Amino acid sequence: MSQHPFPTLHVDQWSDSKDTLHLMLQIVGKIRLHLFPKKNHWWHVTFYVWSMD
Repeated sequence: MSQHPFPTLHVDQWSDSKDTLHLMLQIVGKIRLHLFPKKNHWWHVTFYVWSMD
């Protein structure tokens, strides 16, 4: 299998989008950290990834 399942990403072309996405995810994480009840080992702040299919 010589083909990769994902295309090559050139960071210099999407650096601004990457930085914006990173900051937005940090905000979501801080909101979740504040709103969810505390559990052992910081399990209450796990960021779940899902598909929008």
